[in-house]
Amino acid sequence: MPDPANHPPKPALCYRLGVAGTRDLNAPPPLLQQRVGELLDLVKDRTYAIWRECPQYFSAGHPRLMLLCSLAKGVDLLVAQLACERGWELHVPLAYDRQTYAHKNFGTHDAGERAAFHAMLERATAVLELDGEAEAKEDNAYDVAGSVLVTHSDALLAIWDFGSGKGKGGTADSVGKAELAGLPVIRMKPDDPGNDPSFGDLKRIVRGQLLLGIESRGDFPETPTIRRERKRLLTYYNEVDRRVDWGFAYRWANVAIALKRRKHMKMLPFREAANHNWCRTKDESFRDVARAYFKPFDQWADGLAVFYANWTRSVVVVTLFVGALLLIYALSLKLWPDLGRNYGLAIPDGLFAILLTGLVVHARMAKAREKWLAYRMLSEFLRNSSLASAIGGLQPPHSRFHEPSKVAETWVFFYLQSVVRAMGLPSVRFDAAYLADFRAMLAARIGSQIRFHNDRRIWYGKIEWRIRRIGFCIFLISLTGAVLQVATVLIPNLAKYLPWDNLPENLSRVSLVLPVFGAALVAYGAQESFGRLARLSGAIVRRLENISNKLDQAPLPMRSATMRDATSEAIDEMMREHEEWFVLYSMREIGFPGA
Repeated sequence: MPDPANHPPKPALCYRLGVAGTRDLNAPPPLLQQRVGELLDLVKDRTYAIWRECPQYFSAGHPRLMLLCSLAKGVDLLVAQLACERGWELHVPLAYDRQTYAHKNFGTHDAGERAAFHAMLERATAVLELDGEAEAKEDNAYDVAGSVLVTHSDALLAIWDFGSGKGKGGTADSVGKAELAGLPVIRMKPDDPGNDPSFGDLKRIVRGQLLLGIESRGDFPETPTIRRERKRLLTYYNEVDRRVDWGFAYRWANVAIALKRRKHMKMLPFREAANHNWCRTKDESFRDVARAYFKPFDQWADGLAVFYANWTRSVVVVTLFVGALLLIYALSLKLWPDLGRNYGLAIPDGLFAILLTGLVVHARMAKAREKWLAYRMLSEFLRNSSLASAIGGLQPPHSRFHEPSKVAETWVFFYLQSVVRAMGLPSVRFDAAYLADFRAMLAARIGSQIRFHNDRRIWYGKIEWRIRRIGFCIFLISLTGAVLQVATVLIPNLAKYLPWDNLPENLSRVSLVLPVFGAALVAYGAQESFGRLARLSGAIVRRLENISNKLDQAPLPMRSATMRDATSEAIDEMMREHEEWFVLYSMREIGFPGA
């Protein structure tokens, strides 16, 4: 049996149900309790059925069922008690610190419900205490808490009179946010729970949210197409540590073109390299459980992305330049017939041709480019998710890459959702010290991205400039050979005055051969788009510097809402380059091995 430690980690199977409802519920109707209990049992049964049916996608531990509610009096406390009785985890986003929240919601008169609130807090798996200002004139604490609840939910149970509510942060507002985010909403009235249509569709909804592709379609006959698709979906889980580095050809081609060795060219072992890349964010001191949770998932995704990127790019380099050598040899047979009888050159060229064919076929069969793109996007999403989770979570920007018709993009979206879902709420208090630490971490992350893009802008710009210079030199040499050849025809005695015998003839032959290298060089530059990526990195540096300046100039102490906005802006900017890069390499018309 394979060792799980030698394969990428599987996330736990989780389902998150958010709750919002009225506080005016002094005596809960028995029918309401029955309907809520049926709903909780239905979700639990459906989740466990999926876990037993598709164990290949999730970790071996039992599924986790998370109930997210603010433990306000009324519906929240009722549903929380029913869920805890059925083995659900309780995740509690509070608009204020727990003492202020208890005082504002229960005062001194509701002693029974206040005691129930504290009892539920003791049973909670995670409590997120936001930094609402109870004495502020415009207190949007409940609005922020409602946004956090919706962001961390897979479905919303709303129990109220279906009225418009009392403003932001109320039940009606949370329902609107859930609908805007595309979450299923189960509506109930306290005195008449009835049969919401979404209740009957919940089995299908839960399956569609927790599974992907063919698995979410239900019971279909097993066909060769379904078997092939399922095999591709399991590719990532079957990955292993990579012991061989295939990136030497790509790296040294760039060194030869730029005439300068780049920093950090030493290749580390697979896991050590992944850990090194993760630690370059320079924020290890931040007391963040999200980092510890996301790190092993990203280490594998990042390491595999680097491996397949090196493989794909090296195949491009070898294809172009070995192909150029083969073309030069074929032309040389016509220009210098004696070479055809030199087996010392013919045999290596034949071996080169076999090597070239093998590389192209192998890269195509292994889907190296598809895996490179998928793992790189997954790695970036995981890193940004760790940043977002530490500030209470953000609406995921990755849904734009979710294309059900494409297995790679669908799989990345599914895996990321599973990892983020199992993270749950961070159990922290947004006090001044925590937010100051987070601000320092965000500034360090932005600074590391600025340094990275500055370094890449200079490096890729140098390579682009060198490619143009080399191409221009090749053109001048070829032009000189052509001019000399024409001149010797027009001036028969010109050869006497030249320093070397047969110079025009040999130079003209060289001018026929060199353009082959020039064409390979130009094709390489166009394939890798060095100039475009250098300009893109320069633009990202300027925008990130602008965000960094705004963060430095923001008044202290910063509120969590302001920090969430800054984090969202920074993540969007950091993802912009990867989005353009993704489009550049996945939708370009120029084909290359591995496509």
